[in-house]
Amino acid sequence: MNPILRERVLQEIRSLLDAYRPEIRRLVREAFVPELQRVIQDEIAGALAPEAPAPPVPSPVADAPAEPKPSSPEEALRDPGEPGEGRYVYAVIRGEAGPVLGPMGIDGREVRIIWEDGLGAVVHDCTAAPYESTDEETVKQWLFAHQGVIDRAWREFGGVIPLSFDTILAGGEAQGTDETVAAWLRDGRDDFLSMLDRFAGQAEYGVQVFWDAPAMMETLAQESESVRHMTAGLGDKPKGAAYLHRQKIEAMLKKELETKADHYFREFFKDIQGCVTEVKIEKTKKTEDPARQMIMNLACLLPEARSGELGRELERIQEMVWFSVTFTGPWPPYSFT
Repeated sequence: MNPILRERVLQEIRSLLDAYRPEIRRLVREAFVPELQRVIQDEIAGALAPEAPAPPVPSPVADAPAEPKPSSPEEALRDPGEPGEGRYVYAVIRGEAGPVLGPMGIDGREVRIIWEDGLGAVVHDCTAAPYESTDEETVKQWLFAHQGVIDRAWREFGGVIPLSFDTILAGGEAQGTDETVAAWLRDGRDDFLSMLDRFAGQAEYGVQVFWDAPAMMETLAQESESVRHMTAGLGDKPKGAAYLHRQKIEAMLKKELETKADHYFREFFKDIQGCVTEVKIEKTKKTEDPARQMIMNLACLLPEARSGELGRELERIQEMVWFSVTFTGPWPPYSFT
């Protein structure tokens, strides 16, 4: 490329990057942080899992933190200029006073509660700028701390609205930063109280159902009359035609497998739904083991006292041939805010 033209192109690219830097930063954070949170959740579940074979009835993994989910009343107020004083908000609780949570926040920051007419915001003091790092381990530690504060508030106050990582309220020019948080609580009061009423006495549990896809496909191949008929004629076909015929058989089996998975999903979902207060369908995750393919990933909200009822329903699924279940919780209601 001509050096002059190349320099002009680079200048144009730099100008575009400067103009859209905040948007690029936001998109990168949205893509990177949730995936990292999923990695952390899997690491915690793996660390807490017993080395011995799991019992027939899946038991919840106590205190395993779930990934924080975005909440509706949590839009952070950012200062477009130089970062001023801010408050990092972990959660909203109900009460009038409570214990000092202490230096357990991100980077060991002192965590306190700002109260406003029966509502409290669990915060630490910070600058009004996002937490950003290119070091994956640093971000993991931030996320662990974020979840740890929310778990502690949940245990102490019995109900909590978890906010997503990096929710920061910036102080306004006409009022102090604590007053900004108090005003935010006043403005969202009805929504906050409604959510706290909804979450009272409830906990979140995770349910993941897996099946042995290759074994299931082999069973379908043996049970399907059309597949057996097509397979029987393979030996009489030329090599090229036989290859195309096998591809057709595989496509047919894949379609039947998808139909079977949808059937089991609907059956299991209906039975699980009867054991819980609310249920949310999450995206399934890919696994390295084809014999353990996830076909269902649910977040369930229910009273802890009913977790045994849900466990018994999951035991029934666990005992089915080719199926296995992972059951985790209880957690604060991360998925339902």
